[in-house]
Amino acid sequence: YYAPVIQNTLKVIEQNASGKRLYSVLIILTDGTNNDMNDTLAALIKASEKPISIIFIGIGNTDSWEGLKIFNGYVRDPFRKEQAKRLFTKFIHFDDRNSDEHDLKLVKDVLEGLPAQIKLYYEWGVFS
Repeated sequence: YYAPVIQNTLKVIEQNASGKRLYSVLIILTDGTNNDMNDTLAALIKASEKPISIIFIGIGNTDSWEGLKIFNGYVRDPFRKEQAKRLFTKFIHFDDRNSDEHDLKLVKDVLEGLPAQIKLYYEWGVFS
């Protein structure tokens, strides 16, 4: 269940916003199971207007990763026919291979794209 985590994070962001230029990064570690895709998509579309990036990290090996790849790019909710206002989500698959090179790739994958997402958010006057 991702939606409650996203919704609670948005509440914290709204409580702490009060004129401050803060930006948050939410990292969700997952085994690939998502039992609330409709609610998750709705929460993500709402989050696209807030100062946040959300990174989903898939842990282990499973067949569930295909369904989470929709979090790469513009999130779309086909049920409500809505789309996120900007790029701010990412899905990364991390398996349990243990090596320094593998760990560095995870760090690079997590951080890659964040500066552009933050810059884009604050360039949009409507969200500042």
